[in-house]
Amino acid sequence: MVSIKEAIEIQYQEEKPVLIPHSLILNHEGQKYLKVRPTSQPIIWLPHGGQPKRNASLSQLEPLGQLIEARNEEIKKVHCEDPGDGNNNLFDQQEADPPAKKKRIAAPSPCVVTITVGDKLVDCLVSGKRPARSDLAVLLEPDHLDPVICHLRPGTTTALEQPTKSHKTKK
Repeated sequence: MVSIKEAIEIQYQEEKPVLIPHSLILNHEGQKYLKVRPTSQPIIWLPHGGQPKRNASLSQLEPLGQLIEARNEEIKKVHCEDPGDGNNNLFDQQEADPPAKKKRIAAPSPCVVTITVGDKLVDCLVSGKRPARSDLAVLLEPDHLDPVICHLRPGTTTALEQPTKSHKTKK
């Protein structure tokens, strides 16, 4: 039996390379994108520069929030809100009409938006049913990952020192 595996490692400057799991890689039109998931250990390792503590999270990291907000602003520019069907006046409808069934909205097709990080342009993949709520996905190229890691690095240590959410245990 033959098994072929492809692995992706990311090394920032002269630090130890980080092995990226396949679950954090998205493919779109022949390009690969890295999901910047704030609770993923390999993603935390990149801007932190070393092994993070157990259950560490970058969800409180303000620079990450800024990147997601910039991506969401670009999403709004690209995808305009649906203005409706023009039949919003309730008084024009006849009372005998049965209520319309709720239409299932198709998930928007994936697209790429460009945000500015520092003075560089970074391509981000926008996908999913709720793209503004999805993880930031950055093009897996050195010119696109370097500004993101540089942007996240200064606040990483303080964000990792924030207390994590405590869970109640059942007795």
